[in-house]
Amino acid sequence: MTRFIILTFLVWAIAAASPAQAEDVPRFDIGLFCQANASARGGATSCRRAEETQRVMLTENWETFPKQRKHFCVQSVSFKPRSERSYQMLAQCIDDRTTS
Repeated sequence: MTRFIILTFLVWAIAAASPAQAEDVPRFDIGLFCQANASARGGATSCRRAEETQRVMLTENWETFPKQRKHFCVQSVSFKPRSERSYQMLAQCIDDRTTS
């Protein structure tokens, strides 16, 4: 029993020391987004390609964006229904906050 408690505490401590979820590029459902928005995005294939490209670009540059900006934009996009969450919207938010 004591080992279980110690192990549980160690797992909790490691998890608490890990970066917060907002520190990582969030995971959006590209398929769901493109299914709901395909007609406005040039078709499902084009939508998926654009979203995946933007996800990769965000991932490659994520550490260069200020923490406060990332947090604001992740919260703004994540507040939307799942079918409206987009990597392109996230990138636009980060870009808008950079230039303003």
